[in-house]
Amino acid sequence: MKRTLFALLCMVPMCALTAVVEQGSCWTDGVVMLKAGEMKHGFVTLMGGTLHEGGYQFRLATTDTSGDYVVLPAEDGDDYCSFGGTTLNGDHVTVEELGGVRLLVARHNDGTITYVYQEYNGPLRNLMVRDLQMTYAGNYVDAQGGQWMFTLDGKLQRPGMAATQPYTIVDIYEMPSEVIKTHSGEHLVIRPSTTGLNVYSCQFDEEMEVYDSQQAKLVAKLRRTGSPWKDAGVFPYTSEVLMMPTMASRFDNRALRLMRNEIWARHGYQFSSSDLQQYFGQQPWYTPSPTGNSGITLSPVEQMNVDIIRSIELIPDRDWVVTEAGL
Repeated sequence: MKRTLFALLCMVPMCALTAVVEQGSCWTDGVVMLKAGEMKHGFVTLMGGTLHEGGYQFRLATTDTSGDYVVLPAEDGDDYCSFGGTTLNGDHVTVEELGGVRLLVARHNDGTITYVYQEYNGPLRNLMVRDLQMTYAGNYVDAQGGQWMFTLDGKLQRPGMAATQPYTIVDIYEMPSEVIKTHSGEHLVIRPSTTGLNVYSCQFDEEMEVYDSQQAKLVAKLRRTGSPWKDAGVFPYTSEVLMMPTMASRFDNRALRLMRNEIWARHGYQFSSSDLQQYFGQQPWYTPSPTGNSGITLSPVEQMNVDIIRSIELIPDRDWVVTEAGL
């Protein structure tokens, strides 16, 4: 079977793949960056890694000129598929465009999206910082009624501060982390919660790039009250900005279910599950559609975000990811 597939793939004109995945093009899921190599015998190998380590690679191949590709293990590699998510060797991969951004989209034979990469040619750290700042951005209130704000350009305002001040996202093992350093030199741990953000103070060893998470002290639980986007909810960016899979991977499956359904709720979707009815029924911005669900459609960005969130939910053994309770 493998010999037959290889022989068939070798007959494919190289230009069929070259026209879609160009040599030197770069693709990322938000943490891993992959670069397409030279096309050989109908295969293109994508190789790369994180800012901390390498070793990620797989091949794409095609059996025709339709732009429908197959993901295969790296040459001389084992059967492990490093594409990401629940992608398996043999799954289909297509190059799609959404809002001017090219995507590598992997699907099982039943059409289920398993993982997505975006084409990106800038510094990976800049992208990771942007995603963290986007996750944090918004207006918040704490348990004492104090007003907080995180801006999209990396500034923080908290009770007692007259204006926003810049903060820096701290690297741990060459990668942006959940720790920020404020303008006054204080280190804070920022963790997304079920209602917004939870903020902790910590002692950070800048030389060793470590902190003791067990000794971090809760400063405030923050409930999101507004955002830079027009949409409401705990995850307003999901209806406005194409997500990276690694953004969704920061949340556990319970939070991801709320995130995914919040996209539908903004359109007035009427839920059949009692827990979702109760949850969204308590949201002041939620108005059920008077005409039912048949006329509700999502934007292309919203639909892709729903699929990306679902692809992370379907990854097995995610019990170690825990979204903290919010205010």
